[in-house]
Amino acid sequence: YLGYNEGIQELYIGKNDLDDVCLIELFVLLNPTINKCSLRILCIEDILKNRFTIDIAYEVSKVLKINKNLEKISFARCNINDEVLTYMLKAIGSNDVLKVIDITANQISYKGCFVIAEFLKSPYCGLQSLILPYNGIGDLGAQILARALRINESLVHLDLGHNGIKENGILYLSTIFEKNTILISLKLFWNDFGINGKDEFFKLINIPNS
Repeated sequence: YLGYNEGIQELYIGKNDLDDVCLIELFVLLNPTINKCSLRILCIEDILKNRFTIDIAYEVSKVLKINKNLEKISFARCNINDEVLTYMLKAIGSNDVLKVIDITANQISYKGCFVIAEFLKSPYCGLQSLILPYNGIGDLGAQILARALRINESLVHLDLGHNGIKENGILYLSTIFEKNTILISLKLFWNDFGINGKDEFFKLINIPNS
């Protein structure tokens, strides 16, 4: 069906036991060089069978590189690691249409934050929402993202809930607001920065702590 449908703009696939072969074939069909499919929204979530491999990421990257109409991509709960994330985000390159990336509950550490930061610092970046909870970026990942967001001019929403961020990480994140006036939503639920970290954060961004 996908191979013959040129008008499909949104694709949601979730909670499936798709194996590597099925996923690779799916992304081959979504490649605009194979058919004229030009997705705006791509959500592949809850892949229960296994994790994204480099072979799968290779096919995904071809879709991301060629399709410049994508506005939202979600790979929530797909067991994506830093290597796979790097492969896919580098393929996005100069896409200035992409507004939302959701990589909730994967295996992203501080290493994956390097490629996220490079994307955020790109002059082509038009991303507005980065959804990254339930990973493990820690304080170092928070520092890497904070440096990028000090110069980013598009992101308005960032979700870093449940990422093992402690007091040092929260202090790094507070420095975003020294330069950035665009970011208006920063979610930090279920991190372990304690009362002192919270107090310092509010103090540094000059918001009354109520």
